[in-house]
Amino acid sequence: MKNLGSLEHADISLKPLTILCGKNNTGKTWLMYSIYGFLKNDLDKLNEINNIINNLKENGTFYFNLLEWIEKNRPLAKIFIPLH
Repeated sequence: MKNLGSLEHADISLKPLTILCGKNNTGKTWLMYSIYGFLKNDLDKLNEINNIINNLKENGTFYFNLLEWIEKNRPLAKIFIPLH
């Protein structure tokens, strides 16, 4: 990962138990939120992707509700879409 919050660069190998240690404000939380967001509900995300592909094949279009996505992915959304 590169340029994520205060984290400039990181190489990480995820294992069954991965522990992040470090000083405050070095990017540990940003990194964990990102990993969580990418891994959370992988099956649901795969189903959503399949639905998009099927709609594109059948209709040539697809519908994406950004507000619904933000609600479903709030930890990740807070990182990338600041809602003040």
